[in-house]
Amino acid sequence: MNRDRALGLMKEHKLEALIATKSENVTYATDMETDTPNVLADAAYFVILPKEENLDPTLLVPTSWLPLPFDRPNRIKEVRSCGYFNYVFYPETKVTGPEQRIQKTIQENCYADLDMVHLVVKTLRDKGLDKGKIGLDERGVSPEIKAQVIQALPRAEFVDAFGLFRTIRMVKTKDEIEMLRRAATINEGAIKDLIGSLKEGITEIELYRAFEQQIIQKGAEKGHYNNGGGTRSGALFPPGNYALKKGDLFRFDVGCQYHNYFADTGGVYIVGQGPNEKQKRIYRAMEAGLEKALSLFKPGVRPSQIFDAVMDTVKKSGIPDYRRHHLGHGIGIELYDSPLIRSAQDFSSVQLAGASDVPLEKNMVLNIEVPYYELGFGGMQIEYTLVITSGGFEFIFPYDRKFSRVA
Repeated sequence: MNRDRALGLMKEHKLEALIATKSENVTYATDMETDTPNVLADAAYFVILPKEENLDPTLLVPTSWLPLPFDRPNRIKEVRSCGYFNYVFYPETKVTGPEQRIQKTIQENCYADLDMVHLVVKTLRDKGLDKGKIGLDERGVSPEIKAQVIQALPRAEFVDAFGLFRTIRMVKTKDEIEMLRRAATINEGAIKDLIGSLKEGITEIELYRAFEQQIIQKGAEKGHYNNGGGTRSGALFPPGNYALKKGDLFRFDVGCQYHNYFADTGGVYIVGQGPNEKQKRIYRAMEAGLEKALSLFKPGVRPSQIFDAVMDTVKKSGIPDYRRHHLGHGIGIELYDSPLIRSAQDFSSVQLAGASDVPLEKNMVLNIEVPYYELGFGGMQIEYTLVITSGGFEFIFPYDRKFSRVA
């Protein structure tokens, strides 16, 4: 977690505490895996981050989920649970490791007679946070629970904080960048195998299954996946039974997740023959847009400036009616992290939490993408991930893909 950035933004917004509820923010604040499904309508995670130098997180969790914070290393300093779960233990049985921590929490910090609302309220009061301004991540908690917490603490002022968490997460730590680099490396290895499998007769679903298997074998989890062959590449169809033919475009936009951090990249190849003139014209225009974007990436530049320059370049370079709603996005513990690379008009007209047109900063990690979709013709993709440095940028992986024939 970027503690200095978090503390600075908490001070700027005059917050006494931040409370994370959505899974990516809980993971970001604690380093805890949060992949257990929310099977109970009133169950939720709460992580309280008080305005202190170390931002030590307190996790509030249903008693049934107590194994989660104790199974792997994380930043959590205190765990409290609520509700009853039938864990059984006896004095004569020696309990060690994570199970011992579960037992200790049940004995010392489990409030079986409380529900999550009352546990949140009690914990905030215990910590002297029942007054003042508190940022509550509104995306991972039901409106009913949120309303009950606010009603129970009338001296506190609650403000929505999902956007603030996104703003904190925009600038990555060194460890986060290494996680993203590892995810990208795994993803590129699977893509290399994917491209090596392209041939006439293979189906989209066969390629998808092979890619998924490679991701898992390389130690990651599947992320998003979109491929298309022939004219199907011009739309976002799920992988189907279409068998690739000679001359087909094959567009891919694929990713994985490694220890909660995402990889995302894309490209295009042609099966069994070289590109025709229209395909070359379109790809050259896309490349020109990419090169223009890369000339602009550096601290202080706004995403909307990159968007406008790339759109103008692509139109002048061979696709006069080119249209896009965005040309990239931040990437991290969310696939679509902030900021988005979009027009200033879209930033002002569409309110997305944490997605303002902020100047780029060192250690932001972003994807630049210049895709093209034409029904009846097909689609093409260029997409890479880069890290903003003090003087410009560096690619997170040494990409070497070129639009060319395969098989």
